[in-house]
Amino acid sequence: MHLGQPDPPKARRSLISMWERFWFANIPSESVALVRIAVGVAGLVNLIGFTPVEMYWLPDGIIPLPGEATGFRSQILASGLGAAAGLGLLLTLSAAFVCMTIGFLTNSFVLICFVGSLLQVHWNPLPMTSGQGVLLAALFCLVWADCGARLSIDERQRPRSDIDEGAFQPIWPLRLLRAQVGLIYATSGFFKLLGSAWRDGSAVYYTTAQNIFGRIFHVYPFPTDLNWALTALTYTTLLWELSFPFLLLNRFTRRVALITGVGMHLGVWATMEVGPFTWMILATYVAFLDPPSVQRAVARWRLQSRRLPEAFPPSSELSSPGSLPPS
Repeated sequence: MHLGQPDPPKARRSLISMWERFWFANIPSESVALVRIAVGVAGLVNLIGFTPVEMYWLPDGIIPLPGEATGFRSQILASGLGAAAGLGLLLTLSAAFVCMTIGFLTNSFVLICFVGSLLQVHWNPLPMTSGQGVLLAALFCLVWADCGARLSIDERQRPRSDIDEGAFQPIWPLRLLRAQVGLIYATSGFFKLLGSAWRDGSAVYYTTAQNIFGRIFHVYPFPTDLNWALTALTYTTLLWELSFPFLLLNRFTRRVALITGVGMHLGVWATMEVGPFTWMILATYVAFLDPPSVQRAVARWRLQSRRLPEAFPPSSELSSPGSLPPS
């Protein structure tokens, strides 16, 4: 073997070690808890959007006809229990998202939120937006994590002798959520490329100027001498979405991508009616926060509010070799 060439078995072991460290290294549970709270609040906002109740949840509202298909929905409507089932699903989801957010029987209610949100799509798909897909993706990732280990009623009810239980857990559910967000943006960018308005730079102008999605510019037109800004924004959006997964690979570019995303989504929310999508996608951004930084922030908050300060290790332990993967 030539000098300077790595030993193949050693190189292979190094790759396997990097893979395991990337997916399965332990992180503080506060990061998972913060994502759980953000997704839970966004889920409640999503439910509020499906009001009035009689319009979206009852058989006499804006809801698909039973048809001749078999399945739980057709059978329920045929039995005359459609109103009870619709209200029952709404109340169950509302209670489940509240319990998920505050952390009561957390892991069970996260699963109930996922299953219930999936049933909601089958119950009445007509008012669904892309925000529902983001919600389902986030809940699916959280199902596999220990969401109630920190910042929850479950933690407060744990015996003090078990206070360190669940302090750390594998990072892979958050990695999975990050990958899902990157995939959402990449597929959205490729889909936009199919539209001629995105290719010629006029997409943002037309989407904000019409009276279906627009909030402002269909009433107060955008100055015509500044239309170049809308063209630049069209191409910036396209470039940002297509490059988003690659920007996540570096710490600095990741911050740029996320800060740009916050600005983009808040701008869309201010100028266009897109339902709860803005808050759902921004809730997933919490998964990109640095886990040790989240833990230290929560520790400072608890120390200030005099809540279980002894449950947190000193910051020196957070940077111990091999304890955390690169963020």
